[in-house]
Amino acid sequence: MPTARTRTAVPNASTAASRPAAPANPLGDHLHNIATSQTTRAGELRLDPTTGELVLVQADAPARDGVVIDQIARDGFFTAPRVVLEAAALEGLLPGLSLRVDAHATDGLSVVHVGTSASGAPRPGWQSVTCVIVPVLAAGFERARAIAESVALEGARGCVALAVLVGVSPDAGPGRGGGGRERPAVAAVLANEGRVFRCEVTLGPARSELFSRSRGLLETDALAARKVGVVGLGSGGAPIALDLARAGVGSFVLIDPDTLELANVVRHPCGLRDLGRTKVAAVRDAILDRNPYARVETHAVDINADLSRSRALLDGCDLILGATDGTRSRSNINRIALDLRKPVLFGRAITRAAGGDVLRVRPGLGPCLACVFDLGRFGGADDEISGQQQALRDTPAYVPPHAVDARIQPGLATDIAPISNMLARLALVELSRGTGSSIASLEHDLEADLYLWANRREESYEAWAPMGFRMNELSVLRWYGVRARRNPSCVECGDGLRAAALRGGQVGIIDGPPPVWG
Repeated sequence: MPTARTRTAVPNASTAASRPAAPANPLGDHLHNIATSQTTRAGELRLDPTTGELVLVQADAPARDGVVIDQIARDGFFTAPRVVLEAAALEGLLPGLSLRVDAHATDGLSVVHVGTSASGAPRPGWQSVTCVIVPVLAAGFERARAIAESVALEGARGCVALAVLVGVSPDAGPGRGGGGRERPAVAAVLANEGRVFRCEVTLGPARSELFSRSRGLLETDALAARKVGVVGLGSGGAPIALDLARAGVGSFVLIDPDTLELANVVRHPCGLRDLGRTKVAAVRDAILDRNPYARVETHAVDINADLSRSRALLDGCDLILGATDGTRSRSNINRIALDLRKPVLFGRAITRAAGGDVLRVRPGLGPCLACVFDLGRFGGADDEISGQQQALRDTPAYVPPHAVDARIQPGLATDIAPISNMLARLALVELSRGTGSSIASLEHDLEADLYLWANRREESYEAWAPMGFRMNELSVLRWYGVRARRNPSCVECGDGLRAAALRGGQVGIIDGPPPVWG
């Protein structure tokens, strides 16, 4: 995500060699000597990081990897902050031009994010940090780092300050920051409360590295160009959005009017630190934590309140996910998807998440939501009511509070996960069609448009057989594809009045004969 970057023409350490000799600086010289020393002094007590042992160095012994114990307090060995730096922040760096950028810290300054999604949109409790990125000539990088450490406290002027040094070649130009394809040398120095810390630096991955484990299975370049609308960011919809972000989907439209409640936390991928935030904002940050290159639109609106606006928000999507918890909202999503001729996936858990179902709607190629769930057997199943906000929406105003609370019967996160996983898998199949990905075989395996799942033998699944060893009868913890056909008389997608109205440019429910299953 874009972060504030201000170029400032200020002198930096890379120009030190061209200036008159500066007065001796004991700390800078000491750090420089440590970095360039080829031998160790007799009597030094070093901590060997490979063995965890303390070693007393003999006279004129060869240099060995380790840390001088009497330097631990000064160099901050045990408390060195970690700086997470997005690779994109290194692009276009020029020697002599420093960049002031957004940076934020958490966990008591133990982690500082620079140029990442967390730096641009800090979460509650994150602390702002003054940060400057200083390009220095690669040839003088070590010397520049020593100088930065020696002057860090003076430059901080009482505040928390971070300097990030990046080694660049003399001919570095726009788009070649850091000296080309190879990653440049990077160091960071943090000044705080009278102490200077030499930080550990973690470079955020480039896009190609971020999805390297998916290469060969998914065409991540193709997915980066896809846009998915997710309506409903609860314990079902939020994990799907995160799975698609991890797979490399490039753009999201998130729609949900609710905030994260305390009762949501045990099932939702967002935790206590997001309590009280809108779900769309919390899930946006979670997406960017996994895929910092994603583009995320957030709309904390009720899709039932303004169908025209909801239709406009979803118009540019390649796929729509209906993960809401109400019949009315799913019906409206179905209607919008049919109007836009967009594929849409629905998933739900029913009473106490004893089971659930997943439906894929491909306008003109199969059944829509109304074709299937107006049949009685499926339409009669009770939706799971998982939170107070949903219970209040679905309960008449005259019902007393204790009766509203009694309607809330959420299931376990492990009961919802199989339904979310199936939706994410179907979404990747739809988004990958025609790309030649290795999951193309699933197009034949997942031929059905309707799928059933049972978690426990209760409610609607009470008569199902125990899982056991047999495969020829319905049992729990298995997916079943159901052959469902499009209803030609469906009031939503049928061949009659609604189809004629759509051809004339009208949108909405068209009165007609009651649906008849053909």
